[in-house]
Amino acid sequence: MRITIHRNELKILAVIVVAAVAFVAWSRVDTTDMMGELEQIGQDKLAEYFDDVNPDDYETLILVDGGKAFKLFGRAWGVVHVYIRDKGDEDMKTFKGIEYFFRRYGDTWQELDSAGCGALEHHVRAFKEFERRGMKVSPDVYARLNQ
Repeated sequence: MRITIHRNELKILAVIVVAAVAFVAWSRVDTTDMMGELEQIGQDKLAEYFDDVNPDDYETLILVDGGKAFKLFGRAWGVVHVYIRDKGDEDMKTFKGIEYFFRRYGDTWQELDSAGCGALEHHVRAFKEFERRGMKVSPDVYARLNQ
């Protein structure tokens, strides 16, 4: 049994592969752009929070999550997590987390809701990110979370 592939079939396959790669590349750029916009919104929210206090007394972290990056398939949404603790607080006693929920309407992000961040998986993610960025987190913090 011999399989033959014609030149036309190869051209069609090449067009399909190129179109798929272009679509994936476009979606990655689109996602990166939108996450960058949400990161800036997070910086603005942090500036609002520090309006009446000295930001040098705190260590901060902004994490961004988003979905439906393909504008073709519906409105994009995003969650901006803003985490704050006193400078040098390895025990995370002063740790606070605030989440802001956004939906994309046209070319602008609109805030739908905000809440204190209480989910355990969000805290663990923030603690690990603090550590990754060189800020110390006491091992006792993780032990406390497992109780």
